[in-house]
Amino acid sequence: MNSWTSAVEALRAALEGRFGAPPGTAIVLGSGQSEVAEMLAGGSPAVKVPSSDLPGIPGPSVEGHRGELIRPGEKDFLLVCGRLHLYEGHSAETCVRLVRALARWGVKNLVLTNASGSLRREYKPGQIVILDDHINLSGANPLEGKHVAGWGTRFPDMNWVYDLKLRKAARRAARRLAVRMKHGIYVQVRGPSYETPAEVKAFARLGGDVVGMSTAIEAIAARHLGMRVLGLSVVTNLAGGFGGKLSHDDVVARSKEMQPVLARLIEETLRVETLSPRPADRKRA
Repeated sequence: MNSWTSAVEALRAALEGRFGAPPGTAIVLGSGQSEVAEMLAGGSPAVKVPSSDLPGIPGPSVEGHRGELIRPGEKDFLLVCGRLHLYEGHSAETCVRLVRALARWGVKNLVLTNASGSLRREYKPGQIVILDDHINLSGANPLEGKHVAGWGTRFPDMNWVYDLKLRKAARRAARRLAVRMKHGIYVQVRGPSYETPAEVKAFARLGGDVVGMSTAIEAIAARHLGMRVLGLSVVTNLAGGFGGKLSHDDVVARSKEMQPVLARLIEETLRVETLSPRPADRKRA
């Protein structure tokens, strides 16, 4: 076992020690979305652990990322408030270490949320985008380096990174709640500078719809370890070249405005998916 696999296993053991048996789902909340955790917990008793108290996880250094894990006692999910980014100086392996530990712990489903900029005028601030796919332009891949036998194939198939059944559940949930929803392709860049107008045009021509500085590498690591992934992107602004001035404060503020909508959508999506019988259940019925 090498140093980074040892770090993942130590983190897995810490999660088990703090929270006990794994939940069915983990939800990673992006910029300005940490208060979604309280909305989803619904006042039920919860175990709360600062992420910096867990081995191998530096505390987030970015405003809008609280750095805390919450396990509501009456819910079958774990809430991860904040994430690490490549632009903070972390390696891809460090950025996805918690995702890997969640998978090794036994979590089967991963919901990844983020704040994003729109690459197209029809993707408007205030909308939530269900991610159908991504384009990883971060310059990093968490699968680089030594391959670990038993942790997924060396060359994983990325045809269906974002689980079709979870996407359908999110779409049904959005319709029931009358949430402004679109499907789209997410582009991950390294950051921390925002994209130039020329880059925005190029990303759109590549097929991207929204852009941000996270998510894709986490989704790659999760799929490599067999997790089902749902990506939900809150559009907070039009990207560079559309005439508006860009600032992180505005991104966080718009993301916070969308927290109640995002919380309702996640809750309803998980309810729809939980109530949907799996093929094995249909055979037993």
